[in-house]
Amino acid sequence: MRKLLCLTLSLLMILSLCACGGSGAAKEEEKPQLQIGYGKVNITPSYPVGMSSSGDEKNRRHTGLISYVFATCIAVKYSEETYLLYTVDTISIDDTFGDLLRVEILNEFPDLKLENIFF
Repeated sequence: MRKLLCLTLSLLMILSLCACGGSGAAKEEEKPQLQIGYGKVNITPSYPVGMSSSGDEKNRRHTGLISYVFATCIAVKYSEETYLLYTVDTISIDDTFGDLLRVEILNEFPDLKLENIFF
């Protein structure tokens, strides 16, 4: 299900970027280039971490591993604009943490625009 959602989002992003390509009257060498990249990394902690919960089970730690936790990124470059779409196998990403991640990404890749990085 997650792969289908990721594929659908990337396809919608590609189609919307292609739709913004302008008129077909441009010369062949002036047409914008479309480049797409994909990456995936295992971010499963090797030590017990806290789990989201409430009530009596607050602050409980995990006791085993059912599946791995991954972070994935789709990078789409259309003409001179680059967009990054990140997904992480977690319940959510706090806005403050997302802002910290964006700052780190911009430090590594200063040519990107802050508004083109999505989580």
